[in-house]
Amino acid sequence: MVEIYYEDECFESRTFEVKEVSGAVFDNCTFKKCDLSEMKLFGTRFVDCSFVDCNLAMITLNEVQLANAEFDNCKILGVDFSLCSTFLFSVKFNKSVVDYSLLKGLKISGTSFIDCSLKYTDFADADLSKSQFIRSNLEGAMFENTNLREVDFTTAYGYSIDLDRNVMKKARFSLQGVMGLLGKYDIRIE
Repeated sequence: MVEIYYEDECFESRTFEVKEVSGAVFDNCTFKKCDLSEMKLFGTRFVDCSFVDCNLAMITLNEVQLANAEFDNCKILGVDFSLCSTFLFSVKFNKSVVDYSLLKGLKISGTSFIDCSLKYTDFADADLSKSQFIRSNLEGAMFENTNLREVDFTTAYGYSIDLDRNVMKKARFSLQGVMGLLGKYDIRIE
């Protein structure tokens, strides 16, 4: 199979007519204001790529490699990142809506989620150690058997995390966020 290779290209304000892509390689490419919603990607590689103001809602990422991929002000609804290739998997999210997505089982230590909406996103069995949730909404986000060592939740909000079902050593929280850790105990803090 011959791979389609793109390097140092900028794709701007494009709606991709092709809804299935297999085996393409994007190296150091930028996608600006592109609509990739509902695309089906198979074995595609994105290395050092940026997505800015893009719609990636319901995109399928079967064995897709995301190596140092950045998402800035993107709509990423209902995306199953757990289908991605784990080889060199590295992502950053800034001002993006990542609601109803799955990051379960992924090793994404040190990942930044800045000013993001992560409502009902599933982080079960993931390694999020040393990650940052800066000013991010975690309402309904699922943490189960998740490695949360040294994670910064100090400005995150809306979360409910079971201390007994996750690894929490040296995780950081604000005083206002304590109820998100104690909710299952049905206690009142006044």
